[in-house]
Amino acid sequence: MGKQPTVKVFNSKFAITETYHGKEDSVIEVKILLDIDYANKSYKILNKRSGNQFQFVNSLYSESWKAINRCIAKAIDFAEKELKEVK
Repeated sequence: MGKQPTVKVFNSKFAITETYHGKEDSVIEVKILLDIDYANKSYKILNKRSGNQFQFVNSLYSESWKAINRCIAKAIDFAEKELKEVK
């Protein structure tokens, strides 16, 4: 029998989205990025717009921030489930 191939798992990136109702009942989508590092069993959640940290600085966008928080919660749940599967 031949040697078994080596399989390496690299980082995977996912977009997590949520919607909310804006002015005049328009539907607006927010998106964050989830970067899972399977090798190190860790993950990062990034701001889709800048790829940097989130800055909760303006209460005028409270519905947007609530939608972003729902995205973050989804990302954490998904990442933790994914990393539990890694052996």
